[in-house]
Amino acid sequence: MLRFWIIFLFIYTVDIRVRAEAESVKVFQDPRECLEDLNYCLVKNYAYDRFYFLSGGDEVSLGFDAHIVRHIPGEFTLVKGKALLYTKTGLKVNTPYGRIVFEPETTALLTRKDKVNEITVLFGKARVNALGETDPIEVLPGYSNSISGVKNLKAQIEIPKPAPIELTLKEWAMLSWKNKSELTADINEFKSVHSEASQQLSILAREIAMREVESHQQRELAQQKARQDRDLHQRRAREKTEKRLLLLED
Repeated sequence: MLRFWIIFLFIYTVDIRVRAEAESVKVFQDPRECLEDLNYCLVKNYAYDRFYFLSGGDEVSLGFDAHIVRHIPGEFTLVKGKALLYTKTGLKVNTPYGRIVFEPETTALLTRKDKVNEITVLFGKARVNALGETDPIEVLPGYSNSISGVKNLKAQIEIPKPAPIELTLKEWAMLSWKNKSELTADINEFKSVHSEASQQLSILAREIAMREVESHQQRELAQQKARQDRDLHQRRAREKTEKRLLLLED
């Protein structure tokens, strides 16, 4: 009986210690402490606050329950969650559906949820190289885009559009590592960039609408000409038939 209680107490003590250690590890790294060098590193953020780290010329801030893999310096894969990235020299982010290339001096928000990878460029520029597409799609400051599952051997990619301003600012503020005055200055600059992006979209929408109107008018003119040509052809055919009948009567 005494032996049973000793074993029970030992198992209980070990279980408590293991659970306490698991709860204390709020940022998981595999291999252990791998962020201290520039080799392969899997990082999982279990902290309810953001987790910020440096990697060469890149700065990364992970949201709660975000997982990211650094393959080599300047090349990452966001496995899940949200991340705020800044690159001084340029970096690449791999997804199952293509690669996102960030130019130097670019700041961007990344989200990976289910099969959708979304990117919002705050400053700088990015190119999305979608699987099955030959030409990359540029994402300019103030714009968002997403890349998702494969259909007909091509990844599904949208046309860049102005980022949702309220959601973007909220996620940015939660993940930013800058102090209040620096972040406020960046946000004010971004608002100006976003306003310009929205205006450009309005201009583009008007141009598309005008082209659709012009195309519709051209189709109507073409249909009208086709009807006129058909009527002329039918009239000439009737005239020929009438002449033949007159000749037969003579």
